[in-house]
This record gives sequence, structure tokens and C-alpha cells, in this order.
Amino acid sequence: MPTHENTPDLSTMDGDELAEYIIDHPEFADQCDLDKLDGSDWSRLLTFQPSFANKCDWDKLDGWDWANLLEEQPHFAYRNVPWNEFDPIAWSSLLARQPQFADHCDEWENIDGKWWSHLLISQPQFADRCDWSKLSDDDWEELLKYQPQFSSKRP
Repeated sequence: MPTHENTPDLSTMDGDELAEYIIDHPEFADQCDLDKLDGSDWSRLLTFQPSFANKCDWDKLDGWDWANLLEEQPHFAYRNVPWNEFDPIAWSSLLARQPQFADHCDEWENIDGKWWSHLLISQPQFADRCDWSKLSDDDWEELLKYQPQFSSKRP
């Protein structure tokens, strides 16, 4: 078992602190109480240390945790991902980085103008799904800075 004279008292750490510690010091993971990690902690830990997947309590991850993890580690999509738990913001954020998951999205009609702008800046191929009337003047201004070809869609 690895030890180090400057190792903090791992038993007093909460899940957030443990996840951060394991990210930086994976060799001490066996000394940590992984039951303290919640879904957000697991998502963050697996983003940086995907080799801990076999230790993960996957049931702790909610839609947001999954979306955040899949943005950085899309290979975890082979797991039983609860796609129906993703809200429109989580979908927009995930699809902006990982458009290959679009077939799983059932929230297109619920994405608001701000998040449509965010998504289309990165992934203009989703324009055919956009309800352009949801974009505010500010949303249009931001979108057209990066994707001027959509100016003809502005009402």
C-alpha cells in the first residue's frame, strides 16, 4: 500500500475532496472510502481517471453527471446511459462537443434560444432541428458572430 509522509487524513475527506485527491494521486485510491463519492464526484473522477470505471457505482450518476462525463469520455456510452434523464441544457452542452449522440436526444423542442445558439456555434448541422423563433436578439448576435450563414433564418 503506497504511503507518503504528507498524505492527508483521507478518512476526513468528503466525496468532492476525495475525487480531487484521487485525480491527482490515483495510487492512494485503495485507501479511500469510495462510497463517499456521489454521481458528480464520479463523473469528474472518471473524466480524468477513466481507469477507475470498474470501481464506479454507476447508479449514482444522474443525467447531468452522465452528460458531463460523456463530453470528455464518450467511450463510456456503451454503458447503460439514462438518456431520458438529460435535460435540454445538458443535451445542448453534450451535443456541442459530441454530436454523435444526437439520435438519443428527445429534447430538441425544449432547447431554448440561448442553448440553440451555443449548440449551433459548434455544430451547425443541427440547424434543421432549430426553432429559430426561440432565439433572442442577444442569441442571434452571438450565433451570427460565428455562423453568419444563418442570418437568413432570422425573423
